[in-house]
Amino acid sequence: MRISVSKAIVLLASTLGPLALATQASAQCAPTYEGTFAGTGFSRTLEISGNVLYIPEESTPKGVSIVDISTPSAPSLLGHYSTGTSATNGVVVAGDVAYVAHDGSELTLVDVSDPTNPVRLGGLATGSSLLSVAVQGSIAYVGLLGDEFLVVDVANPRAPRLLASLPMSQPYDIEMAGRYAYVGCLGAGLMIVDILDSSAPVVIGSYDTPDFAIAVEYSDGIAYVADRTAGLQLIDVTDPTGPVFLGSFPGDDARNIEVSGSVAYVSRRLSGVAILDVSNPAAPSLLGTIASSGSSIGLALRGSTLCLAKRNSADGTGIDLHDVSGCASASAPNDACADAISVEMGYTNFSSLSATASGSQLSCQPASLSRDIWFSFRAPATATTVIDLSGSRFDTVLEVFDGSDCSQLTSLVCDDDSGAGLTSRVAFDASAGSDYLFCISGYGNTAAGLGYMRISQDLGLGDAICAGQANSTGLGGTLSMGGSDIPADNALSIHVQDLPANSLGYFVTSSDLIPVANPGGSMGDLCIGSLSMGRFAGDVLDSGPSGQVSFTPDLSALPTPSGSVAAAPGDTVCFQFWYRDMVAGQTTSNFSGARCVTFRNLP
Repeated sequence: MRISVSKAIVLLASTLGPLALATQASAQCAPTYEGTFAGTGFSRTLEISGNVLYIPEESTPKGVSIVDISTPSAPSLLGHYSTGTSATNGVVVAGDVAYVAHDGSELTLVDVSDPTNPVRLGGLATGSSLLSVAVQGSIAYVGLLGDEFLVVDVANPRAPRLLASLPMSQPYDIEMAGRYAYVGCLGAGLMIVDILDSSAPVVIGSYDTPDFAIAVEYSDGIAYVADRTAGLQLIDVTDPTGPVFLGSFPGDDARNIEVSGSVAYVSRRLSGVAILDVSNPAAPSLLGTIASSGSSIGLALRGSTLCLAKRNSADGTGIDLHDVSGCASASAPNDACADAISVEMGYTNFSSLSATASGSQLSCQPASLSRDIWFSFRAPATATTVIDLSGSRFDTVLEVFDGSDCSQLTSLVCDDDSGAGLTSRVAFDASAGSDYLFCISGYGNTAAGLGYMRISQDLGLGDAICAGQANSTGLGGTLSMGGSDIPADNALSIHVQDLPANSLGYFVTSSDLIPVANPGGSMGDLCIGSLSMGRFAGDVLDSGPSGQVSFTPDLSALPTPSGSVAAAPGDTVCFQFWYRDMVAGQTTSNFSGARCVTFRNLP
């Protein structure tokens, strides 16, 4: 299910910077060579169906070679379909039909039910060379050298018919996923086409990659783009109308890509294959490589066998087969309840891309198991606690359990869609110092992706006077108060979150309300009284990586312009937090929201 990410959440994602995800250290993998199929024409794409490899040949013999790879150490030719003098740029197989894109200005449909004797069924004249082809159901999608994207009805393979044509600059590779086509358009970057209405396809989103978008793979809300000298580009496409850059892996002329779980295989024209751990999309890391002499472009993966098209002056063209079983995805570090990662108040980024199903169905999840991850939380105060997954890039389910014993889970609350879009949000009563476990899952069998969680507590004391102005995170500092409002207890606690990370500041206090807008050039507003304002300047606090501070003021010595005073029952005292910030490279300051509390006598 698609998530519509609001502008505010997109701003939040961009200001949080690279996703700091907890992942296991990348385990190196060492692929082993299995065999070679020689004598085929050079290919920039490959297609696997079952145990059969289809090789579209740009060079002689031109056409499609059909190869049995059931024994990777001894691949053997089954048959060949010739396209005459026309270079073949791509092939996709659905059922017993191969859809062949070639320079002969025709989409050709071939019966491959007997791979030893491929037979032409029919074709559609296109008026221009075909760059790419993809098939979903009874519809084929075709990219033309003449800058067109075609939608073709192939329900009758002997008589395909054109449904629609859409102008598009050099649609070089097409990847289908549900109602969207993700198209690599060379210098025009990534295009996203809504094909829900096959008679009226429309481009609804685009992302201009740094170089040439030459190949595209889609997995779990991410478009993986082989972008020539710019390497692998990872683009968040969960909101197809507003793709967002996630991360990249350096260049070396990336030409093709295969993705399996949290592992990506990228062919590089002059340096073989890079095998990458993409469990943290902001920082893909190298797991291993496959060396190859000459050019390496075409790529296809079947189980643990990776097929790589090569071309060099020594032994011509061919397909090398490699065993990559040692490069399988590692599961998420918090894949099981026993491995729950501890989190604190504030924002935390997470990923379930490499998670597996734990076997525990959440109470508000449908009758299916999805990939899930686990977290633990110790409440800093007794208060209503909110866990909000708004802004996450997949359809989430969230359940909170009492205690820390995974063998005796007691559910407190479970939610599917109470957050923004299709994300989850829960509220529960937490006790100070108590431990809680919570599980984040995807809706249905397969949903997974990147996410953000925000944990906050409504500490309940005081009245809000104003909200903080937006800071460099895109949010305003939020102040809450808890503990005791009895001066004799001297146990008032103040908490501020949504601050910039590692920001220094201090609290100010006043007994009156005479607000001042942007004092001293600050980005924020001083909402409490400036005439009687006192500063806790001796208690400078650091917001740390989580962007939050906590403070317990000494109620027997509240600062004022004329010295310290003690809070007494009946007094109303207001608090606000002043802090440093950096915006557009310039040092500035801001204020959190403000709250006032009226102290009371012992009960």
